[in-house]
Amino acid sequence: MAEQRGGSTDDLMRQFKDMIASMSFDDITGLTPAIDRAMARAAAQAGSERRTSLRQPRRDSPVIMRVRMDLKGAKPPIWRRIDMRSDLTLDIVHQVIQASFEWMDYHLYRFSIGGDPFDWKSECFLGPGDDNDSTAKIVTSDEVRLDETLATSGDVLHYVYDYGDCWDIKIFLEEILPLATGAPAATCVDGRRAAPPEDCGGIRSGEDLAEILPDPAEFDVDEVNDNLSEFSSGEAGPELRPDLTILIARLTGKARVDAQARAQSLTQEPLTSADEREQALRPIMWFLQHVGSKGLTLTSAGYLRPVDVLAAASQIPAASWWYGERNRESQTIPVLYFREGLQSVGLLRKAKGRLDLTKAGTKAMSDPEALWRHLIERLPAGKAGTFAGHAGLLLLLHVASSLSGAKDPYARIAEALNSVGWRTHADRLVREHDAMWADEHTQSLLRNLVLGGSSPTDGSDHSYSRVAVDLARACLVGDRAT
Repeated sequence: MAEQRGGSTDDLMRQFKDMIASMSFDDITGLTPAIDRAMARAAAQAGSERRTSLRQPRRDSPVIMRVRMDLKGAKPPIWRRIDMRSDLTLDIVHQVIQASFEWMDYHLYRFSIGGDPFDWKSECFLGPGDDNDSTAKIVTSDEVRLDETLATSGDVLHYVYDYGDCWDIKIFLEEILPLATGAPAATCVDGRRAAPPEDCGGIRSGEDLAEILPDPAEFDVDEVNDNLSEFSSGEAGPELRPDLTILIARLTGKARVDAQARAQSLTQEPLTSADEREQALRPIMWFLQHVGSKGLTLTSAGYLRPVDVLAAASQIPAASWWYGERNRESQTIPVLYFREGLQSVGLLRKAKGRLDLTKAGTKAMSDPEALWRHLIERLPAGKAGTFAGHAGLLLLLHVASSLSGAKDPYARIAEALNSVGWRTHADRLVREHDAMWADEHTQSLLRNLVLGGSSPTDGSDHSYSRVAVDLARACLVGDRAT
């Protein structure tokens, strides 16, 4: 057997040498990311143990982190010095990098600490669509803050963008500075040379860049800061969560004017009391208690059993107007979206044919304050930077800037999504119903926060209570739960 394995390996090596013999140096270099990824997958599939997490505790109060971003392999060096808030999540740091190097965010990306992003020993944080092709637990960039990856001067965060061209950037923490009132989320302090353009084939020498750039030596800090201006909230107003600030800056035309006006009008002054909030949270707490420590058995198709659907429909406000027998979850949409919404914000999980409480759900089922803080931290339900995530942020903004009785603003949300550049699978403009279905989980959780036993009278009366307005405001303005 050993001889057979050795012979097979020799054959493979000969084939590999024959294959690369006719390849150019650039072609061979281009194989490196694929080889690294294959090795990472093989290590994961072989059961290799990853190191314990290298993430640092989040800071109690945000600071400014001055970092130097160097494009590895660039000769002469290409780099940027950026001041960033420490509480930015890495998906927003990715957008800061894109703006700083004038790339277009067309490709996959990932961050890592402890080593190269394709080294299986590193701790990686992946961008949307990058599943790593492994069975290892995936941590996404929107789950991790900058201060969890950089803590003291000299710490390094790795970033790679476009696995074909392989733009590899070393992010070196130079200095920690106090956060001044009104400081933008990201500012360029210094830098050198123009960055290679998107999809130019990979790292090139200065002479090569001269063939595709007007002036490879050009660097204009003001121009970079114009690109980064979207990370500043601009006029005096409430301190918004960074991903909303960035989204508003990307809007155009009437959509941007409307969103800016709404953002400027936000306040943290509550419309409701703690007792009213507890009352409005009762349907969620009831559902969590109904699941309980023993969990619920699901049907073979993964739905709630009829007896549980009937019980839930009697407690969920939005189900009061639903037609039919309300005993099949797939045909009782208010119950289905409510249950899925609780899963999407991490209060419930499905596993092995059962619906169980998460650790957060166990705590929240009897503690309304803990449940309130959890919803503030986890809404909107859609993942950051996705179509659903943007739709959810815009819904929160419209509800937060309205008074009791606010109606679903999906025509305006569709207009805003179109202005950002979103399109449907058929490459057509986003329509009102597309926006409405994009984040039904956030919509369901907000709509079921009712007061005084009130509930929507029919399926078209998509109104939101004062408690929903308070929750939406808390999600967008000021300090959020951590």
